[in-house]
Amino acid sequence: MTPEHRSFCYYGHKFEEYVTKNDTLTEPFNPSKQFAGVFQATIYFYHLLYGAEMDCVVEKSLSITEHIELKFNICVRIKCIKTIVIGLRNNNGIVSSLAPLNITDIEKATCTWPRQSFFNFFLLFAQFLKQHVTNEYSHTHKDVVLFRFLSSSQTITTTKSSDSKYHFRPDWFFNQFI
Repeated sequence: MTPEHRSFCYYGHKFEEYVTKNDTLTEPFNPSKQFAGVFQATIYFYHLLYGAEMDCVVEKSLSITEHIELKFNICVRIKCIKTIVIGLRNNNGIVSSLAPLNITDIEKATCTWPRQSFFNFFLLFAQFLKQHVTNEYSHTHKDVVLFRFLSSSQTITTTKSSDSKYHFRPDWFFNQFI
């Protein structure tokens, strides 16, 4: 990571601190503190239960679709987030204004996948997982399947690994069900 990229990361942390703290002068910022929502969704006939980090929400809204995300990622497609708030900054990292952005406007202005293409890809990927990777991870057998996209050949490869750095379910989770 270049020094410039490190500065950009720092700017992002400071922006998150500024917009999520009530009192920026006396309240200490804890970057490891996270709020995650747990969501349930159905895409075609697949039922998903997943978690996603949220930096802040619109307090006056009771609708789950009114969450304000400080970053744009694939989760916005599943969580049905319609708007994100960004900070417009200069090269010194000083945010001069905030701007709401509609997700559909971002999709139109960039070369991202249209929403339907994302869901089509998800369906094909979920079908592949169901056929090939359903019994790979258990309390006693912790092999995981890693997917890697090779841009040079436009292919996706799969490899199995038992390396503990890929274990995403802690033992305490399994012990709750034993």
